[in-house]
Amino acid sequence: LAGLLHGFQLLPPRSTILAFGPGFLLPLVLGALSQLLPVWRYPGQMTPARAALRQQLAADGAGRTLVFLVAAFILLLGQELPALIMVALGLAHFLFALLRGLLQSLPGSGGAR
Repeated sequence: LAGLLHGFQLLPPRSTILAFGPGFLLPLVLGALSQLLPVWRYPGQMTPARAALRQQLAADGAGRTLVFLVAAFILLLGQELPALIMVALGLAHFLFALLRGLLQSLPGSGGAR
């Protein structure tokens, strides 16, 4: 929709290009990483540790995507700093989920092994 509005010169090119990152690329890449990181960390057959890490990364994925989409909309309105803060919060949420999942899989942590 933003591309169409840009095509009719109703949106400036800078905000349209900037909105592409959080509105499309970040949800796509983080969604793929949610599935691939557990496989890379625990190669081979499915293990409880891999399933636990995948569940941890996928948890609240829809919420993260919503944060990124709102950030893209804010960018389309020309407000770069608030959008940058929202993108940083979404990325931090993913990184904390990754760290939490990896720490739970450590021996002696009581998590899946």
